[in-house]
Amino acid sequence: MEGSLFGLRVLDLGLTIPASYCTAVMAGLGAEVIKIEPPEGDPSRREGPFLGDNPHPEKSGLFLYTNQGKKSVTLNLAIDTGRRMFLQLLASTDVVVESFDPGYLAGLGLGYPTLEAANPGVVLVSITPFGQDGPYKNWQGNELVDYALSGQLYGMGDPDKEPLKTGGSVTQFYGGQMAFNAALTAVLCRGLTGDGQHVDVAITEAIASMVEHNTTAYAYSGQTTMGRSSEQSRGGAQGQYLCQDGYVQITPGQGESTMDHLAQIMDLPELLDPRFATREGRIEHKAEIDRLIQPWLSRHTKLEIYQMGQERRLQFGYGCTAEDLVNSPQFQDREYFVEVDHPIAGTLRYPGAPFKLSDTPWQAQRAPLLGEHNDEVYCGRLGYTKAQLTILRTYGAI
Repeated sequence: MEGSLFGLRVLDLGLTIPASYCTAVMAGLGAEVIKIEPPEGDPSRREGPFLGDNPHPEKSGLFLYTNQGKKSVTLNLAIDTGRRMFLQLLASTDVVVESFDPGYLAGLGLGYPTLEAANPGVVLVSITPFGQDGPYKNWQGNELVDYALSGQLYGMGDPDKEPLKTGGSVTQFYGGQMAFNAALTAVLCRGLTGDGQHVDVAITEAIASMVEHNTTAYAYSGQTTMGRSSEQSRGGAQGQYLCQDGYVQITPGQGESTMDHLAQIMDLPELLDPRFATREGRIEHKAEIDRLIQPWLSRHTKLEIYQMGQERRLQFGYGCTAEDLVNSPQFQDREYFVEVDHPIAGTLRYPGAPFKLSDTPWQAQRAPLLGEHNDEVYCGRLGYTKAQLTILRTYGAI
């Protein structure tokens, strides 16, 4: 089945999560994505976790996930021959995605004006922590820096303690998703005007777009501490609690019937005490309420508690482990996780696309081996002979 991006040709120069994830989504939707790796390989090939704790360049979980469905060629852009070969590939390319420091490609003679002159319709997508201009443009970023400088970090955690970030690489994957959106917007515009353009994605700006409470509170009233509530400001039976096999999130609802629901679920008539009927009362008597509900929580699993709350239309949740996610009946029913076979890593289960298309669904495919498609691309498309590739490899061009 041809995907919704069938016919779109993409060159992936990105050596970071945002660029790799952006182009992996494109590949799953049918775009031909050629990943241009340095001769030694994308750095993520040397990052864990590794299958079987074996630090093998074809067994990196990060690389296998963020490079699904792509073709891999090796190319050294630091030498003239490599740059000439890149411009040959560019001639039939729609989108180039890169994540180098601002000015790096221009220093190689491959800045946007050069690419535009060689291919007026090309869309160049540049993904960096702070963007292509501004006083921070040359400063370095990472997950924690991007989280902090976007304003997101300040709103997380207790107000009397240091801020806390979420786990994983949220800013990096979200930056990649925004780059995907922006790239396709530019491609759509090109369909109307015939012209490509330079897309400048700043990860901190992408994350700042999600900081809704702090920025509006400061703009309207000068407040700077919105979104960080202390344990003391939350009422009893509200928040995260330890249960039989993990943690559950209790959000009992609002209004006079709040404690009625919990009393029924937990078979605890003590929760109907008039002292607990108001939010102020639940805050004042939080310790007593929590002591009442903890024995019941300890006798039930997180899934049981979650389901009992949701059956009464209460916003209960539970802390999913990786095992919980993979075995979730919701994820299984929607076939979110997919199995993909790889010649070195074998058959593994991967997360799927973050959305569904009814007629042109995202297709899971394996990540490429290093330089696996050199012959196909350089010989089949650019007309090089295998003997020439041997020479190019000898001199470090590929």
